[in-house]
Amino acid sequence: MKSWFEFETAYDRSGIGQGSVRGFMKKAVRLILILLVILAACAAGVFAYRYRSSREEQTAETVEAKGPTLPVVFMQVDGTDVNEMFGIREDIPTSYERESVTPLTTDKKLSIKIDPKDSEMEGASYELSSIADESLVENGEITDLENGTDGTVTASFTVRSNLRSGQEYMLRIDLRLKSGEDVYYYTRLVQGSGIDFSGYLDFVQNFVNMCLDKKNQDDLANYLESENTAYDSSFTDIDITSSTDMVTWGSLAPELVQEMAPVICACNTTTVSIAQTYIISASDSDGNTEYYKVRDYYRMKYADGTTTISLLNFKRNATLIFDSSLPARTDTGLNLGVQGKTLTYSTSQSGSIVVFAENGDLWSYNAETGALTSLFTFREKSGGSYAFDDRTETEAHDYAIEQVSDSGDVTFVLYGYMSSGSHEGEMGVAVFSYSADTKTSEETMFLPLKQSFAVLKQNISRLSYVSSAGELYLFLGTELCKVNLTDGTYAMVQDSIDSDGFVSSNSQQVVAWLDKDNEGGSSEATVLDLESGKKLQITAPQGEGILSCGFINSDFVYGLVKAENVITGSDGVVVCGMYQLDIEDIDGKIKKTYQKDNTYVTAVTEEQNDLALSLATLENGSFQDAGTDRIVNNETEDSGASLSLSSDSRTGQDTILTLSVTPSADAISPQSAQILFTTEGAETTLNWPDTDTDQSLYTVYGYGTLQGTYQSASRAIVAADAVSGLALNRAQQYIWVRGDWPSSYTIDTSTLPEGFLDLKYDEKALGDLLGSDYSVLNLSGCTREELYYQLSQGYPVIAKTSDDSVYYIIGYDAYNIWIYDKSTGEAKAVATDDADALFSKNGNQFLSYIK
Repeated sequence: MKSWFEFETAYDRSGIGQGSVRGFMKKAVRLILILLVILAACAAGVFAYRYRSSREEQTAETVEAKGPTLPVVFMQVDGTDVNEMFGIREDIPTSYERESVTPLTTDKKLSIKIDPKDSEMEGASYELSSIADESLVENGEITDLENGTDGTVTASFTVRSNLRSGQEYMLRIDLRLKSGEDVYYYTRLVQGSGIDFSGYLDFVQNFVNMCLDKKNQDDLANYLESENTAYDSSFTDIDITSSTDMVTWGSLAPELVQEMAPVICACNTTTVSIAQTYIISASDSDGNTEYYKVRDYYRMKYADGTTTISLLNFKRNATLIFDSSLPARTDTGLNLGVQGKTLTYSTSQSGSIVVFAENGDLWSYNAETGALTSLFTFREKSGGSYAFDDRTETEAHDYAIEQVSDSGDVTFVLYGYMSSGSHEGEMGVAVFSYSADTKTSEETMFLPLKQSFAVLKQNISRLSYVSSAGELYLFLGTELCKVNLTDGTYAMVQDSIDSDGFVSSNSQQVVAWLDKDNEGGSSEATVLDLESGKKLQITAPQGEGILSCGFINSDFVYGLVKAENVITGSDGVVVCGMYQLDIEDIDGKIKKTYQKDNTYVTAVTEEQNDLALSLATLENGSFQDAGTDRIVNNETEDSGASLSLSSDSRTGQDTILTLSVTPSADAISPQSAQILFTTEGAETTLNWPDTDTDQSLYTVYGYGTLQGTYQSASRAIVAADAVSGLALNRAQQYIWVRGDWPSSYTIDTSTLPEGFLDLKYDEKALGDLLGSDYSVLNLSGCTREELYYQLSQGYPVIAKTSDDSVYYIIGYDAYNIWIYDKSTGEAKAVATDDADALFSKNGNQFLSYIK
């Protein structure tokens, strides 16, 4: 398309007179204006497509909740059902979808079992893809479907492609239902040749059963590392160091009610990790039946050269499935029984009503009337008892409690996987309103989102706020948006927000983000009160930057950093030394300034209502640890309720929810809300962009769940070591797995890239030498032993000492590390203690690489 200048000169050169040119220009301007109007209308249409509701401005039709209907699919390993998968109606991005790992054995044959439940099936297929870029590896039809006598369907198929060792792939099983829809089931696939899984699976099954019988304490003691500790009193936090008495359930005397299929969390040639979820029952002192949800995690290995399994790690979390029919009232509130360390709850302004989320359910308690109401649950009851269904026992949903009125009305957000109801099999965010008058929890809006629960929980926990004007504010990745709950329209408040720079207050009413962010902070920050709409702009002094540090109550906490105090550490991570912290309210008033001479704040962590500060001094161009400090919040906001622990001879520790208002009702009145969903097709549709484009991200998994994401390989490895887990890079390659290395290993130097043994400690030079087929790993900050995984994979490590000497580490054994000596062309041993002293003086600076 020609520019205005090109149009004008073209017509002048054609010999048209000046008057004709002016006449043409008038017509051209008129034409351009018409085109601009048309373009604007088209742009508005495109914007409306993305930022308007898919429903008309009218009350959506609702239907009563119903139970789950979708089939479930199991993988079969050594004849055992494992990795139970639940149907998802839309294909979703798979970067953080890691519910299970299925091993691919030498024959590359995979077996599945399908339980159709209440659905009729037409056929099945599979798709294998790369997780790094979601590219297709292979797909095919699953043809050998065999009907079993129990109503299940079994099948097998063979993977044709060669998979890279040490890399995970996404396997998607597609079921075609006779209703005409496709349902998807996900597991990760990894090479698992030569591993005897039957022994591991039998061990887990036997361990669960042994724990249910006190007579097995002596046998169990052989697998545990019990320690005498005063803290060994809670069933929510059992591990391998717990006493055999607590591992065998103390005085609870439970019975096994239901067991889900074991989930393989990780596997390699050395260790296998399996999670086992089950439900137990126990009787209280009055003979009432209690139910507990239990999740065990086992990390195991075969003892060298034997068929005996050693238990390396063990963790158990058990929580009471709260039931309003159980005696729960106390003089100050509610006894919630055995619960986790954190509990989501919120109270009305008067403090007489508390709403709390527990074990996948949402409850409301009115201290004045005694009404204890189940506001939402996916669970069903039959004859007064729970009818446990694996599909409704998934832990892939949670709640955000938005508003609690003194009349008992509640607005809440349900997010994650919808295991039943109108949106069964979908991932998303549902907004509900509970009416105390009609005793109904009615869905006012459903927002389908193609995000895994791990990512969704991470985002919703950062912001999910409903204003008094009926607008839902969400932060999903990089965009702050608001949704009108009345008509379903929505718009972007701010886009392109750096995730690390976004923070919200405890109430989530006030948020802040950095504008024009970079590694050294931003020149500006914006603070926004979502209730009043009031906005505050904060500008850093010339040549300085602002860093978001969080909130104290509703006051924004930020740090100021000078350009020269933005320093890249030895591990490649940028550290910002803030010389000053300010606490500022929405009106622009500085409430407090924190500053210490010659001391910098390098990190700020919110702990309850206070701020924990990591301090450092600047010496020779790098930050040195200078201890910690704390900013104490002396204006703590009254939440209207509090949690405490109470010892109990039978249950160990109970969680007590204490209200600021003394309950006046003498007894509890159990109630259940009627749950109404919007009908399919009446929901709002959000088309969020894929904003996760960081190619340097490392993910850490431990105890079978996502533990965090990191920019630095070394920090990811240290974090994985702390949870006995594993770390993966963006391509979903293992960069570290706890304990997955032999007792000794030495690299053959003839296999190293030419020129490697001539390199200095230079990350860029190493990358240039290796080329695009390799990635450099900065392992600075790792311990000597944490290098063993890398070495055992055939990748040497370059180390630098305090005198700038360079060492090439090529192996290890039980007592030494092995270093290549260029003068002799041979490896020489350095005792582990000597090596630790040598490298720690320079902060353990290490470089390596991965293909």
